[in-house]
Amino acid sequence: MLCLLPPSCRTWTSRLPYDSDNQAFAKRGRVCSWRDPRGRQDTAWYWRRLKINIMDPDEDTASTSLRAYYDLLREYRGFTVVWIGEIIDNVGNWLNYVATLSLVEQLAGGRGLLISALLIVRFLPTFLLFPIAGVVADRIDRPKVLLVSCVVNVFIVLGLALIRRPDDIWAMYVLLFLQFTSSTFYDPARRALEPKLVPKKQLHLATTLDTFAWSVTVAVGSSLGGAVVSKLGTTMCFVLDSCTFLCAALCVLILQVILRKDGYVNNDAEVAEEAEQLLAPLDSPVHSHTIPELAIVSQVLSYLSTFWLLI
Repeated sequence: MLCLLPPSCRTWTSRLPYDSDNQAFAKRGRVCSWRDPRGRQDTAWYWRRLKINIMDPDEDTASTSLRAYYDLLREYRGFTVVWIGEIIDNVGNWLNYVATLSLVEQLAGGRGLLISALLIVRFLPTFLLFPIAGVVADRIDRPKVLLVSCVVNVFIVLGLALIRRPDDIWAMYVLLFLQFTSSTFYDPARRALEPKLVPKKQLHLATTLDTFAWSVTVAVGSSLGGAVVSKLGTTMCFVLDSCTFLCAALCVLILQVILRKDGYVNNDAEVAEEAEQLLAPLDSPVHSHTIPELAIVSQVLSYLSTFWLLI
């Protein structure tokens, strides 16, 4: 937008409250001060020229500083609890991943086919159930979905800790399939819950925190999993994974207490209205028939690319 005016009609100012170069008071939300064709400094002239409303300098715009993330976690306790639970759950997932790979290598003697089958068992529930998981997240109370998923996984992972003989490897595949069937419902419910725990203007901060947490837990969880397997064995790794699900379930219980006291930041009607506005351009016959097919094709191609790497 800066380049829409000739250089003679614009002067650059900083984001500081006061700019000493051209003696202009730069209000928050404005990056430049402008001069009209007569040389007079007039910020509003530029906006009137483009028929754009000037941002209210008193409007509370969301900042992307580190303090903004801290304030988000401090003010919205419901989101903070869910975020902490997600970090713990992700660390446990990577502990589980390292432990199952090590266990299959021990029990199967390094046969590549069984390792490939392990990855198929991990990804197949998501491929089969991802349309149903979204419906469940919309129809059933989301904290309850999170709680049931965590509690079920506690007992399934404890069952994995009992597998030690090559003859029991089939049981490991069955338990893993059940675990990731349960986990398939966890992530859609958590993602659908976040817009109700954080104001719309700060939702981008919550998404950034999610991405940051995932990146950190990939490094921490995989490294910790390798250290635990090498020092204490796969059994202890599965026990720790079970404890992470227990901690995640505790976070969900705390969330339910917070919601009973404070309620949601945004209600379902507001979230549904935002979603309707977001999807309005796609509400055409062409898009409505194309998007589901594209989603399925994209999912299939992602799994085919994974299997291709295993061949």
